[in-house]
Amino acid sequence: MLKNKLQNSKISFEMGLVQEANVSIEFNTLTDFIQNKLCGRKLIFIDPIVLVNNKSILDLEYKNKDVSIIPTNIQEKSKNIENAIEILKIFEHYGIGRRDELICAVGGGALMDVVSF
Repeated sequence: MLKNKLQNSKISFEMGLVQEANVSIEFNTLTDFIQNKLCGRKLIFIDPIVLVNNKSILDLEYKNKDVSIIPTNIQEKSKNIENAIEILKIFEHYGIGRRDELICAVGGGALMDVVSF
């Protein structure tokens, strides 16, 4: 059983399992999340439409040399191995590994599929 509770602008869930657990999920803005994430380089692939509607994200790149914003237009029909390879080339260009860097995909499901491949 899953219950949703809204308390003081926070959403929490209670799950009835063999072992009970309380899970708390806090929602931040994308800008807050990226600024507060303690890691090395931060590479953000973002759908151009999302970027146009959230121009404050560009300030992150301007204010922080470790943040790179990559406008990326991937649609369901362009989800293919060639585009996945292009994403990997971008990782290589920026020196992105898997240990101490943040890789973020902001946009539709196809963009997230290709970036996380």
